[in-house]
Amino acid sequence: GRLESDKAEQLEDWLGFPVDPEQVILSHTPMKGLVEKYGSKPVLIGGPPRVLSVAQAYGYKKAVHIEQVVKGDPHVWPCGDHQFDEPEGEIIPMNDIEAVLFMHDDDNWGRDIQVITDALIAGVEERGSQTPLYFSNPDFVYAANHPLPRLAQGLFRKAMEAVYLGLTGSAMEATAFGKPNAPTYAYAQDAIERNAGGPVDIVYGIGDNPHSDIAGANAKEGWRSVLLRTGVWDGQSEPEHAPDHIADDVLEAVSAIVEGDYDHWRIIS
Repeated sequence: GRLESDKAEQLEDWLGFPVDPEQVILSHTPMKGLVEKYGSKPVLIGGPPRVLSVAQAYGYKKAVHIEQVVKGDPHVWPCGDHQFDEPEGEIIPMNDIEAVLFMHDDDNWGRDIQVITDALIAGVEERGSQTPLYFSNPDFVYAANHPLPRLAQGLFRKAMEAVYLGLTGSAMEATAFGKPNAPTYAYAQDAIERNAGGPVDIVYGIGDNPHSDIAGANAKEGWRSVLLRTGVWDGQSEPEHAPDHIADDVLEAVSAIVEGDYDHWRIIS
């Protein structure tokens, strides 16, 4: 939930060499491609409050955050003491919203489901069809400091689907970016070749999640997948999506790729 330039600076500090923001692709980066369609239209942004500035930097001139909707009318989410707050800012009509962009995991699922559902149903009432909804990441879980994986945006989407179906009797329609979806890998391939100044025949996709990192790399022609033992995968069970290689960590994977030394890797036949 940050700008590519901010992530590039962080990577520079970690790695000790320059990183161009054009080399950084975050889960929401492909949403830049929607600016041509929605840049001048009211869009609802989901995720931590900081993602609003990311959306605005991308070119969404009329972006509003879910938090702004609730502050404008505290009764939109009548849970907790905030419902008694004085309204702050303008009331944002949901029937004006022409798309919903959920850009990053947030920490208030109940509030977000309520406001997004309002926007989706308003589209049906105003325009005869559900307001378009976009997610940046389909992952069900992610690795954190807790010993067990934590719930991620993909499960938030499942919760939204259940609520929308229960309220409307219709299936919720949504477009998902992020791994393992093809649009994200196409975007990445274009960015890699743009930075390389020409075609790139082999790309290594390195990650710790068999269902996203490995499945996506396996599906992309010219890509080779490398599964790490430092993350979602427990390093013991047979991964559901078999990688081309397995490495202990990123350093081992990158070193082997750069040096052309794969002898110590486990090769999946």
